[in-house]
Amino acid sequence: MTSLLDRKRLEIAAKRSALVDEFDYWQKASEEGKPFEKHNTQIRRVVARISGLLPEAPAGGGDAFLKGRRALEERVLTAYSLWDFFRGKLVLRQEAWSGPHLRACDEFAWACYSPLRDRLPVDQRREPPLVFLNGGWSPYAVPREQTYRVEKSAGGWLAKMPFQDAVDRLPLAVIGVPWYQASHLPDVLVIGHEMGHVVEWEFGWRDASTQAIQKAKIPVSHQPAWLHWRMEVFADLYGCLSGGEAFTGSLADFLAAPVDQLQTEEFNELDPHPPAWLRLKLLAAALDATGNASAAQDLLTQWTSLYGTHADDDKFGDDAGPVMDALLAGPYTIAGVSKRLDEFLPPPANLRQLAINIALSNAVSDNDEMLLRRKLFAAARILYADNPEVYASAKYAGDIVNRVIGLIKPGVRGSGAPDLDSLTRNDRQAGSTWASDWF
Repeated sequence: MTSLLDRKRLEIAAKRSALVDEFDYWQKASEEGKPFEKHNTQIRRVVARISGLLPEAPAGGGDAFLKGRRALEERVLTAYSLWDFFRGKLVLRQEAWSGPHLRACDEFAWACYSPLRDRLPVDQRREPPLVFLNGGWSPYAVPREQTYRVEKSAGGWLAKMPFQDAVDRLPLAVIGVPWYQASHLPDVLVIGHEMGHVVEWEFGWRDASTQAIQKAKIPVSHQPAWLHWRMEVFADLYGCLSGGEAFTGSLADFLAAPVDQLQTEEFNELDPHPPAWLRLKLLAAALDATGNASAAQDLLTQWTSLYGTHADDDKFGDDAGPVMDALLAGPYTIAGVSKRLDEFLPPPANLRQLAINIALSNAVSDNDEMLLRRKLFAAARILYADNPEVYASAKYAGDIVNRVIGLIKPGVRGSGAPDLDSLTRNDRQAGSTWASDWF
């Protein structure tokens, strides 16, 4: 019979090798021509990062092995938990009811991100964002100011900072949307807001957006409040650039609440978001600043017809235009090139005509297929807002999802070889650094 120490050593080795075998399965499933080819670079880089965290197969024995056993098990458990965080989001793409929707959502997030990512040197690029469904009320993104909140199933000690930090540092952004959005396509435009958080963080634009607000033509006494709201205002602006007037309408629906509640909403400068009425004025200002004055007026008219003018409008209301003008102008820099934000991500235009063509079952096209992806989701919102009953009965959502998926070209996506080989080597080293720092 084998000794207790031998059995424990073999047990840890078996647990480790099971995960290594699963990594091999997923990497093969994401090769070109395989079901998960669009997730190839995401899988390869996440696997490399987590593999660096795994311990080598344990050797030796005696008391020294027993003393180090707990750390070995924790390393294996951490690796499993990190992979579980990622794997579960991939598995949903195999389901018939959720797969097409998530694939289309991935395309929208990618279309909001790739025009900026493509300007980076290859060794600085993260992989395409991954969208998943969660139980939250509103979408959230990783990374952000706060770290990921560990899922309950992950277990007690994993709620420590190292696990949260590891999720935050995975080589791609992960964006969660509520489960019920799988049945309401117009809400997907809120992903544009979440991509605003991602790009501000990834491209190091916090200083640029802060300086923009400091340069805005607003009272100096108002600057502390606007600097406090900066992250959310920037994300709303990015969402407006992602989906145009359709995004602003979708966010207005999201902000809707009982009339008496919003009419008496207290002005709280400690809230990370501006109050709803001010947020609407900011959205209208963003539309106006990007050449869509008629949509800006329509947005304000619909809002004020229900909620009127808030009593605090004279306090910060006049700041909306100057703040959005300043945030839009930036400038923002990627790889030494400085531009306005709408030059990096031009807002979609002619959305009404696109919506009409979809309603008539006409073919649609654009020289910029990434822009077309954003336009198709925006058209879904426009068709829904025009007539929700017709939108549902005509099954526009399914048609638009199919049109988006039809734009996907065969092949892998993200960093290409040999750049990917270099990036995965760096990821593996980063995982090894986690292990030496934490265990």
